[in-house]
Amino acid sequence: MIGNAKKSIVLSTFDLRPDDSGMKIIAALYTAAERGVQVQILIDGIYQKLFLEKSPVFQALAAHQNVEVGIYNPVMNRKVKGKETK
Repeated sequence: MIGNAKKSIVLSTFDLRPDDSGMKIIAALYTAAERGVQVQILIDGIYQKLFLEKSPVFQALAAHQNVEVGIYNPVMNRKVKGKETK
């Protein structure tokens, strides 16, 4: 479906990881953006530190002029059982 998109793609996902499937999705979205398709991604913030901020592939996608990324439930520094988490 991503490969056939002509105008826009809206992807809302809970789970996007840097595994084989996730990287194929990112590559397909980037290719679509290069074709001029407007891509909007809404992703759970749990992956913000694990993937979004550390993956050069995702960073390239997010920086594309035809791509907009939104994060819901952003991860913030929290204290859990007396320990600060990041």
